[in-house]
Amino acid sequence: AQRTDAPGAVNLELAISPSPNHVSLALSAQEPAGGLIARLAQLPDLPPIDISLNGEGPLDNFVAKLVAHAGEELGAQGGATITRVAAGRRVEFDLASRFAPLLPKALADLFADGAKLRGAVVLADDGSMTLDNLALENSALRLDASGRLGAHQKIEAHAALHGLPTSETAPFRAKTLEGELTVTGSAAQPDAKLRLLVEDALSSAGRFGHFDAEITAVADDPLTDGAAHIDIAVEARGDELALADRGLADALGDHVTLDLRARANGAGDADIGLAKLVTTSAAVTFAGKAGPTALDGEARVTASDLSRFAQLAKRDLRGALTLTAALSGAPSKGSVKAVLSGAVNAPSAGLAAIDGLLGRKLTLSGAVETLPGGGVSFDALTLNGEFVQARVNGGATQEKADIGAQIILPDLHRADARLTGRANVDAKLSGSLQKPDAALDVAVVDGGANGRAIPKLNFHAQAQDLLGALVAAVSLDGTVDGRALRGRVDAGRAGTGWKVDAVDINVGRASLRSEEHTSELQSLTNL
Repeated sequence: AQRTDAPGAVNLELAISPSPNHVSLALSAQEPAGGLIARLAQLPDLPPIDISLNGEGPLDNFVAKLVAHAGEELGAQGGATITRVAAGRRVEFDLASRFAPLLPKALADLFADGAKLRGAVVLADDGSMTLDNLALENSALRLDASGRLGAHQKIEAHAALHGLPTSETAPFRAKTLEGELTVTGSAAQPDAKLRLLVEDALSSAGRFGHFDAEITAVADDPLTDGAAHIDIAVEARGDELALADRGLADALGDHVTLDLRARANGAGDADIGLAKLVTTSAAVTFAGKAGPTALDGEARVTASDLSRFAQLAKRDLRGALTLTAALSGAPSKGSVKAVLSGAVNAPSAGLAAIDGLLGRKLTLSGAVETLPGGGVSFDALTLNGEFVQARVNGGATQEKADIGAQIILPDLHRADARLTGRANVDAKLSGSLQKPDAALDVAVVDGGANGRAIPKLNFHAQAQDLLGALVAAVSLDGTVDGRALRGRVDAGRAGTGWKVDAVDINVGRASLRSEEHTSELQSLTNL
């Protein structure tokens, strides 16, 4: 098939003869860079594609060859044969591939020069399957696997990972790289154990002095039984870690441990007795029920020094955090509720105005909940700093929004040394998430700025259709330095800019008035 809207072609020829079970296959696909196949496969940089797959012969003596290239860094080449053996068919394969760009950076270095995969599988006539001599190898490692799945689904499998000597300039090198996987029992009731050990490893992701992990998963009954469970245990530890990314290195530190004890059912829901992640800088724990259909547990986060997360946040964070969240809901339905309770001692957000309001301690309480269909709700979600109090209530869905927030600022001087007085802020989101409206009221009492008295100032803003044909009105009413201040501005979005419909501002005897400016204000187009 030749594309008519863009360069590229895909051709498939398939012929099957029932007697003597003869198959002929020819598949080819070519397209330039940026083509449809690369986009559908989400290949990095959308490389040109050239694929050729050919196979010929009866099912008892079938030979296939593959040559595939996706640019210079992705590709595969090899072949497979199917031959008749005593009581079944033997499939042998030999494939060399390059796929590093498809992997996360930490794994990409491990497979920088690609890998070769060789092996054989015997598919017996009685339904059993035997894996022979499966070997995955490149310049850094070799993985060998073998096993058997019996006709009655009994399973016995083993895989071993071994590191290979590498040069001092290899993208990935390690003094020790060892792993082992064993699976016994049956396909319906497996018993699996995985062990991994890495020592003195170096890659572009950083240095890993020591990392070991052990994972076990044991089913107590056949998983086809609705009452069956899998007992899962995870123990992992990393020491002498030095990640190349400075932000991650600061946040993680040089030490990490993970402990997990859980019992899961076939649907993926688990009773988690313990889930604990500890790093040099923080600890996260969870206990309770967790899964796609049910969530009911408590999570706790502690971080003794938030400055370790400053690089990641791009802010000069400081303080000591403790946070507890009682979690409930049904994640698969989009419903998750968190009842929060936490505090930050000696907080800093890296912004002088905010830090002055936070003072010596910030506390958090209340609840937030995600709603089916992409909505959200707040129940007395409250932030209390030493010189600021904020509370949010209400909810919003695609059909309706009603969220209100109140902020109390008892001493504006804490936010800016040039200011005095106190202020109350009320904000409201209405309409819907599809077509939201908003209103904002700010009231300043007994205030001042740069030595000028502002005994009273009220600011009101209202906007309709924030995401579409925005129309907004802003008004002021108060007294500044002994002179009355009143004003109103009406404006709306016009194309990529703004249109000001009316301006009416009065300060004492001075005034500024303008009506229906239909031209766009280019100076405001970037607001």
